[in-house]
Amino acid sequence: MWRSDEELMLNYRDGEEDAFEMLYRRYEKPVLAFIYRTVMSAADAEDLCQETFFRVVRGKKRYQVTAKFKTWLFQIALNLCRDKLRRMKYRSHLSLNDPVLSQDDGNVELQDFISNPSPDPIKYVETGELKTLVQQAIASLGGIKIRPEAEIWEADVSELLSKGEKKQ
Repeated sequence: MWRSDEELMLNYRDGEEDAFEMLYRRYEKPVLAFIYRTVMSAADAEDLCQETFFRVVRGKKRYQVTAKFKTWLFQIALNLCRDKLRRMKYRSHLSLNDPVLSQDDGNVELQDFISNPSPDPIKYVETGELKTLVQQAIASLGGIKIRPEAEIWEADVSELLSKGEKKQ
């Protein structure tokens, strides 16, 4: 026999434990998906989903049928998401090891979605060779130095002027 969400919640409030189990099975996946779309973290979504149903258990004595159960449940989830996002406001990074939900219901790490940031080895060698050639060309001019800590080109004016005077 199919019972409405509101009827199940009222029965749970009155002591029927099986009613909560039915509600949990009905709404676990939709609530988890809603929370995940909001917080974008699989681990946080699972924690907040569990907290949502824990709050349903804690608030069962206060439940009244003034709105649909589904509305009440998702409002609890939304409030928890808002609180979490407010706390995360100052966190500006994601861990590459954070699991994310994939379409096949398996967890995949965020780093699997990001391309390899390491440089192409051929370009790395070519860049190094070019840098060496440029440094050799500058060294042949004399008086110009590269400061490696800032990689800023610097000319010793007095040295250049003294070399210019010697040639004349």
